[in-house]
Amino acid sequence: MSSLSIAEQTAIAHIDEILANVRIRQSFTDIVVKHAAYLYGAYGDAKLSAALEKTLKDRDADPSPMFRGLIIQLNAVFEGFIRALVGAALDEKRAAARVYGDLDEEVRREHIHRSATILTNAKAGHLKGLHYDFATLQANLGACLTNAEGFSLNNEIFTLLMGNCTPTKIDGLFQDIGLSSPFGDALGDDAGLKTWANQKAKRQVVKRAREELEQQLALRNDIAHGNITKPITQTELIASAQFFRALIHALAKQAA
Repeated sequence: MSSLSIAEQTAIAHIDEILANVRIRQSFTDIVVKHAAYLYGAYGDAKLSAALEKTLKDRDADPSPMFRGLIIQLNAVFEGFIRALVGAALDEKRAAARVYGDLDEEVRREHIHRSATILTNAKAGHLKGLHYDFATLQANLGACLTNAEGFSLNNEIFTLLMGNCTPTKIDGLFQDIGLSSPFGDALGDDAGLKTWANQKAKRQVVKRAREELEQQLALRNDIAHGNITKPITQTELIASAQFFRALIHALAKQAA
């Protein structure tokens, strides 16, 4: 199995786990809350009945806090997938090159630029407050520039300072590592995204996907930066999960 396939399957598995948590909560309502009267009689045990009574005190709890957290997790899954996709694409290019000079000039230029950007933080001893192994990056960059065999690209440097995975940033990332534009006709022709967007025209599918990704990022930022009263319904959360699933599959297919 390729690294790209693993990245896609890992992301989809995380989305499935998020949706499983939603189903578990809904099952509590459908089984325990709706049939509480029957369960009281069926238990026939004072301790179990007391435990049920204690549990039912929380039956009216607002699910929005949980759903807000899961919205952030969905965005994290997507960001993790983009990082893994970039790493898989770079690994494939590195494997096909005997030495650094065999790589496409554009990839080499961007690799040197990003390495230098990160190494400017070496004197501070951290990268925007995070620990980073500058010495290894510097040594690997030296091996690259001397065309040593068995070189390493330190794939993470392409996404370390990425921030939110906006459509524009993903466009740039794909271009920097020699992949075709992610938000082009190929994406618009994806069957899963067409079904999600309920559109047949490629341009409309791509337009909807870009707009929805921007909206998801805005929602994520709104919640993460202090809007702890933002109402999120189960329907909205499931719709978000369906979008990210479709987009991840389409991008993985395009990068393959």
